[in-house]
Amino acid sequence: MTRGDQLYAYYCQECHTYRGLGAQLQNLPPGVSQLQVHDVVLIVKHGAQLGHPMGTFPGLTDEQAFTVAEYAVAMRRQIREQQLDPQPQD
Repeated sequence: MTRGDQLYAYYCQECHTYRGLGAQLQNLPPGVSQLQVHDVVLIVKHGAQLGHPMGTFPGLTDEQAFTVAEYAVAMRRQIREQQLDPQPQD
């Protein structure tokens, strides 16, 4: 497990599930799914009101916030790509 995986599992997975969605993320406003790593770092450290409240994690170091944000953005990108180009199942 990578460090991003570990941080995500500890801080994020309860609300966002293991795939980065979660009940609240199903209905995000347009453009939110296009957040970049630096945007997610700010949200993780300072919170956001994107149609629902999100807790903050000010105790994370900047490096930890960047690591978990980078992981979450990469995971969301991978999920989006799979939805756009699903692989045939055998």
